Amino acid sequence: MHERDLRIDFLRGLALLMIFIDHAPWNVLTLFTIHTWSFGDAAELFFFMSGYIAAVVYGRTLDKRGFAAAMTRIYRRGRDLYVTQIALLITLAIGLYAYTVLSEDTSVAEGFRLTPFLADPWKMTLHTIQLRYQPAYLDILPNYVLFFLALPFVLWLMRKNVWATLALSFALYLAVQFTGWTLYTSPDHASWFFDPFAWQFLFTLGVAFGSGRLSGLLPLLRSRAMLAAAALIAGSIALTTATAVWHGILPQIPSLHLLDVDNAKDILRAPRIVSFLALALLAWRFMPESEALAGFSLSRAIIKCGQQSLSIFSAGVLLDALASIVYGDWNSQAAVALATAGGVAILMAIAALLDRSQNSGSVLNRLQSAGAT
Repeated sequence: MHERDLRIDFLRGLALLMIFIDHAPWNVLTLFTIHTWSFGDAAELFFFMSGYIAAVVYGRTLDKRGFAAAMTRIYRRGRDLYVTQIALLITLAIGLYAYTVLSEDTSVAEGFRLTPFLADPWKMTLHTIQLRYQPAYLDILPNYVLFFLALPFVLWLMRKNVWATLALSFALYLAVQFTGWTLYTSPDHASWFFDPFAWQFLFTLGVAFGSGRLSGLLPLLRSRAMLAAAALIAGSIALTTATAVWHGILPQIPSLHLLDVDNAKDILRAPRIVSFLALALLAWRFMPESEALAGFSLSRAIIKCGQQSLSIFSAGVLLDALASIVYGDWNSQAAVALATAGGVAILMAIAALLDRSQNSGSVLNRLQSAGAT
């Protein structure tokens, strides 16, 4: 039996919580998210870790039980992602429709891009089923549905030749950078917020590391030269981005954001990848072991969020909608920070309850099995 690496769950949970914080109006908590200290944000971490975890979980099935069994498990998870996307959209539409009718305030529904759905629910439901209609904050799961459709074949190809697989993935990524190739949403015919043909590279890179097929790179990644390069890159970028943020708070702090860097999110421009990989290498080298993380209540709470990722993501989206109503026209950053911290606490509490429920169910099943024997 493989011992669970809690660092993986910690990083995924941290990404989920930072995504929730970044969706709130700017407040002091935003200073502690990746967005302030790099060219990217928590989305890169979430995509990479999702690929890593998928390789660990489903790669074992592929090795032990074969391609068909792995495909069955992967597509079952893809079905869950697909159903969650539709259920979240319908829940948001019903809730915000009720709020709009009662308050006569259309701004929240407009902010979530739900106006087309409320105007023509049957047509937009059809587009939702086709993953073409993507309201705000519901533009990430469609990517995962597509990635999981391809995942069985990606895992199989990596077992043949991991470098050839990564080369194909990178070639597709480069094609997007030069052609803007993407999928389009309905009804505005806008490009996907996360271009799947670009973001698949980060997911595939996570799969490659999670599969263990890049173990030959570990000596190089552990070298002092690579560590120094990562620290130089991450530190320089952090100075550039963080001082610009702090300059907006305290004008006495000079902004070092002197260059106009193209770090567009939709097609995952190269500076975002470089920035993320530098931070990832530093985290890999200096992150505490699982036992140390398990020794602190805060890190345990974050770990549980990572272990309940789909539920916490869904709860975060619904809390974002509620927060948009509650925040309103608040001008107090302290109040927004307090409300955002409350939302983080709620997500942690939900994860803890789900974890306790699952553990109670596991214990009950073992007792029933023991009684049956």
